[in-house]
Amino acid sequence: MGHVIPPDRAITLLTEQISFIDGMRSETLQSGVFLGWKRDTEVRIGNSFREGAKRQSEFTMVWTRVGMNGFGLYTPPDQKRGYFVKGLDESRALLTSMVKELRDFGVRSSTSE
Repeated sequence: MGHVIPPDRAITLLTEQISFIDGMRSETLQSGVFLGWKRDTEVRIGNSFREGAKRQSEFTMVWTRVGMNGFGLYTPPDQKRGYFVKGLDESRALLTSMVKELRDFGVRSSTSE
């Protein structure tokens, strides 16, 4: 596990990622803008929590479900769009929960676990 950043910095970084969500509603799962945001979010999550891999996996699972459910060969474009927007909404909820966790509990040290 890498370096865990201070909770106030983690809150700022995750809140920035939340703020980009509305602007991505016109993007697609394959767009460079979305892929960059997704990767940046995963990195920020990983550096915000001691158990970063667990939280990264929660975030990644949202997009795995979107890909599996919404992007089959015969999925109509409006359904693909719906699944993508649902993934953005789920991401917002998950990131908001992580920010709340940091505000409520900070980052636990290895001696308090």
